[in-house]
Amino acid sequence: MNSRSDVAVVIPTHTPGPWLEPTIRSVLAQTAPPAEIVVVDDGSKEPLDARLAEFRSHILLARQANAGPGAARNRGVSLTEASYLAFLDDDDLWEADKLERQVRFLDEHPECGMVAGEVREFGDGIQLRPKPRCGDSPVPDLTVEGLLAGNPIATVSVVMRRSVFDAVGGFCESWDCFAVEDYDLWLRVAATTRIGWIPEFVARYRRHESSISNPCRFLENGMFVLERARRRLAGTPELAARIRKRRGELLRDYAWARLENGQAVRAFAPIVEALGLTPGDARVWRLLARAALATFKLTPHASLTPGMPQS
Repeated sequence: MNSRSDVAVVIPTHTPGPWLEPTIRSVLAQTAPPAEIVVVDDGSKEPLDARLAEFRSHILLARQANAGPGAARNRGVSLTEASYLAFLDDDDLWEADKLERQVRFLDEHPECGMVAGEVREFGDGIQLRPKPRCGDSPVPDLTVEGLLAGNPIATVSVVMRRSVFDAVGGFCESWDCFAVEDYDLWLRVAATTRIGWIPEFVARYRRHESSISNPCRFLENGMFVLERARRRLAGTPELAARIRKRRGELLRDYAWARLENGQAVRAFAPIVEALGLTPGDARVWRLLARAALATFKLTPHASLTPGMPQS
């Protein structure tokens, strides 16, 4: 039997599909299995005891009223003692040597409080492929400034020191942070310690219909995270400027989603707000022109007969 790594794995689940069991098996199949595995049932409609009976000797199953993924992960962490923490959702998978490689990295790099790595995505007709992330560099900028340009870190790819997790206060549990609670945590971690990167595939992210984020919710909650960051970084003008730019980018992306969904009129408000934040962004001006053209095409116009005056 392979020696265990000093890692606690937390898997939150709310409406588990058919993938929860394969997710757990990918953890148990690690070349350096974790010391602890906690599955947090975050208010699922049916208790999971019977469904997960085959794993009873390997996992701790905790149940709570639905409070969101941030609260579920924090609850899972509170039930463990290992020195390192790792997280994955109930439909994702790990490469077999993920924990072994990442724990070794942290042992060899004591200056790093957390390490992440490359992820592949699959599912719903998608062949296994690299998960898109911001930037083309093999090693992304994982400083606060770099993370404010975008989030390249997938939660499924992370191993973190417990001491760092405790020092920054864990995941935000507010519903206003839903779906971006990981990004909020990475920003706080980056402000206190270095984040390492393994430029190799360590995990697989399953993409399916229910995993697609609602663009409105993503915008609102992303703004919430940026406002939290702005308050923490109020004394740093260059980072405040970076936050302002990122807010404009989120609004631009939201307006684009509205246009793609045929909602040209609803795209105007975020476009105007984005222009106020990033007036030099040519992409926003192009969106404005596109929204105006789309709205004009949708607006009924009275026919004009040549030679006849119009009242």
